[in-house]
Amino acid sequence: MITFRLHLDDSDKNNGCLKVITKSHNLGILTQKRINEITKKQKPYLCEVQAGDLVMMKPHILHSSSKSVNPKHRRVVHIEYSNYELPENLTWA
Repeated sequence: MITFRLHLDDSDKNNGCLKVITKSHNLGILTQKRINEITKKQKPYLCEVQAGDLVMMKPHILHSSSKSVNPKHRRVVHIEYSNYELPENLTWA
């Protein structure tokens, strides 16, 4: 799976840009307890972008964004792609 995020607006730490824990997608399935431990120990990388920038990421990477502290927009076109076969009776929406 891969995610493409096309940013329609500038996004920085003041309006809640995406934050990721680098390489966390390599850690496998995580419990909430383990996620809490990781996020307490590792500082997130801030994905500050300008309008028109494209961010590509693995959707299973630990990620979040903070609440905006200014009235600026942070619109994004978010597209996820996967070629995984789903189990029987499941379909991609």
